[in-house]
Amino acid sequence: MACRAPLLPAAFCRWLEPALSVFSSRCRPQAAALAVGALLAIGPRTVTNILRVLGLSERTDFSSFHRVLSRNTWSGLALARLLSLALVRVFAPCGPVLVGLDHTLERRRGPKIRPAAHYYDPVRSSRGRKITSRGLRWASVMLLGDVPFVHRIWALPMISALIPGKVFCQSLNRRYRPVTAWALSLLRIVRRWLPGRALVAVMDGEFASLALLRALGPAMTVVSRLRLDVRLFDPPAPRPPARPARAAGGQRAGPTQTDPAAARPGRALATLRPADPHRPPVPARGRIHLRHRAMASSGPAGGRGPLGPGPLPRIQARPRCPGLHRPHGRSARHPRLVLPALGDGGHL
Repeated sequence: MACRAPLLPAAFCRWLEPALSVFSSRCRPQAAALAVGALLAIGPRTVTNILRVLGLSERTDFSSFHRVLSRNTWSGLALARLLSLALVRVFAPCGPVLVGLDHTLERRRGPKIRPAAHYYDPVRSSRGRKITSRGLRWASVMLLGDVPFVHRIWALPMISALIPGKVFCQSLNRRYRPVTAWALSLLRIVRRWLPGRALVAVMDGEFASLALLRALGPAMTVVSRLRLDVRLFDPPAPRPPARPARAAGGQRAGPTQTDPAAARPGRALATLRPADPHRPPVPARGRIHLRHRAMASSGPAGGRGPLGPGPLPRIQARPRCPGLHRPHGRSARHPRLVLPALGDGGHL
């Protein structure tokens, strides 16, 4: 059996040796070929396109390259940790580590792409028209480092996570997590990887959640775009515990049905004149209505009324006064209309 030619030169394998330690010895050549082909590929970075770029499209064992991503067991979190430490060591050796957080939409079609959903597409949308596209939503934490040979700040990906759609989570009876929850998990992971460094996270207004900012405040400095009318203050104090229930057979303190004046605290009794001993007694009557200044008979004559025992004094009824009218379309604030009405004891 003829020996197969190596997939990559030995120099590439030595360059990728720290990252290849995550994979098993059997799939390391295929993983190294996929990593180099992804950098050289133009267009979609699929396995088929990567093999075509590397000149390996005629190999009969092409399925072994697909199994690296579909069946082989390796830890993507461990690989992201190695990548993050290498980027920080090269582009941010000292001082605070500046990271950026954002999400991107990978447009994918087909019935096999189950975690995909329809999201707002900022690239194809405009101010007057909003367009949604179906695809996969990825949240990424990137290192904002100054690249020397371009004299600019580049966003270098450190760790990414797929955010499945709500329909996909409901079909599998999983709890749907919004984008802010995924952002909190990713930033906590980066904070755990860099324990002795000051961390500054920069994000846009979509991640400006009070719960997210409150959770990340003790661990790092967060820079975000807030609304102009945002209300940043301490949450309200917890409500006091409810009062114990009333014991059985107890009586509630307050107005009763036998006290009409106390049962309606918003209404008061009219001012009464002192009793005249030379006038005949007046039979007891009911309560006095403040608005109409009239007596409404509601109790037996000569009995105990709501004002106590004895005769009820005479009440002077309020005379009916002319109201305020606005002839000729004049305003209600005109002095010729307001002063006569007030002088006659009328109402406005």
